[in-house]
Amino acid sequence: MNKNGAIGFMDSGVGGLTVLAEAIKQMPDENFIYLGDSKNCPFGNKSAEELVNLGGDMLRFLESKKVKCVMLACNTMSSLGEVLYRDFPFPVYRIITSVADSIEDKNLSAVGVIATEFTVRSGVYKEIINKSLPDCKVVAVGSKNLARLVEDGDLKSPLIKEEIKLSVDKILTEYPVKDIMLGCTHFPFVMDVFRSLYPDINFIDPAAAQCRYLSKMLKQEDMVNQNGGSLEIYTSGDINAFLNTANLLGIKQADKSATININEVQL
Repeated sequence: MNKNGAIGFMDSGVGGLTVLAEAIKQMPDENFIYLGDSKNCPFGNKSAEELVNLGGDMLRFLESKKVKCVMLACNTMSSLGEVLYRDFPFPVYRIITSVADSIEDKNLSAVGVIATEFTVRSGVYKEIINKSLPDCKVVAVGSKNLARLVEDGDLKSPLIKEEIKLSVDKILTEYPVKDIMLGCTHFPFVMDVFRSLYPDINFIDPAAAQCRYLSKMLKQEDMVNQNGGSLEIYTSGDINAFLNTANLLGIKQADKSATININEVQL
């Protein structure tokens, strides 16, 4: 692949913008193409077959843009494993791969995970964490509605507070953890709500660790771009609402942006 090609990002909607913002901060000379499928959000309530079909459409779109690699910034889609991306000609990095690093650095004996229902059912967080820390107790709870509530854009909605309390209280009822991993990239948008409701709990956002991992892999493969800095943003939803969300995260104005029909891409 061309080292000057863009790094592709894909997510069910605006959630992965939290990872993109971190990537731009860590790798400002790279080119980025972000794709969010807001039309079909949330992914966490869909079947594996639906996710493979949706993910395939998204990867084909990014392939048409000649990306050099793709970051799966969606935890739900990341939990599918290689079945989603094994037939594509570029490396795909999953947001969940650096989760264990975030936990291992703290040498935690117990950790909670709040994610989508699909991600929790997959057991991928417990598997990854216990591979590095076999004695760490992992308490995972799925939230059915939080990703959609964040995607809707009203971050002050009382429904968000209710959904967070429902999920976190389930974790604490099972085990009094002091650290909880946010296992969906939509959730850091309401980090302030998590912290205000549970000031004694440390909520972990793995985005920074994942971007460090991506940067390391690009260096290892001699694929670092020194002359980039462009950004393109695409969504199947409302592009203006999408760009407003990006602006809230301090993401610079995109060089290109559009609402697209992802499944019309032909290669």
